[in-house]
Parts: sequence; structure tokens; C-alpha cells
Amino acid sequence: VQTQCEEALLGGRATRVRLDNSGFRFESLARGEWEPHPDGVLRPRDWPLELVARLSVDGLDSVDANGVYCLPTGELTPFELELRAANGAGTGVRAGPDGNIERYGSLP
Repeated sequence: VQTQCEEALLGGRATRVRLDNSGFRFESLARGEWEPHPDGVLRPRDWPLELVARLSVDGLDSVDANGVYCLPTGELTPFELELRAANGAGTGVRAGPDGNIERYGSLP
């Protein structure tokens, strides 16, 4: 997410990351449409384990969230992402509007 926000700031266009239980993908706004991000570093990824992802955006649980946005102004959508494995182990990431990103917990 930090790389995504740097790309938005340097590239002058909004980016977002969309997450679901299968993985995540980065998109950028071009000509009014969301497109897969052209940078290979931000290519779509599958979760490495069978995980359940729970995304909370701006403090609201959001199963069908449109994603976490980084604006060219440096703003970041406040979010919390929790990933939980079948054995109950979990990890998460939370971020505030100031761009401060914090990781907690761990997966084996």
C-alpha cells in the first residue's frame, strides 16, 4: 500500500487496491476508468495461504468495498485489513488518513 501511495503521489493520479478472499490487485485511474496498474511491482497477487480477508474502510465493515484509495494529494483511505488462516492464526494492517501504516499479529 505504501508503494501504491508513492506511485499516486509521483504519477499524479489516483490508485486503489481491491481485496477479496482470493487475493488483491492494484488499479490506477486513467481517462476516467479504473485499469490494472501498469507497474509490474503492483501486479495482481493471490494470498499465499487459504485465508479469510476482512476489510474495514473508514471504520465500517465493508465486504464489497471498492478498495483502499491513494490520492495524488498523498491522502489514504483509512482502513484495517485482517487476514485469518484456517488454524485461527491471524495478522493485520491498519492505516490512518495521515498515511501511517501499522502491522500487527503474525501468520506462520
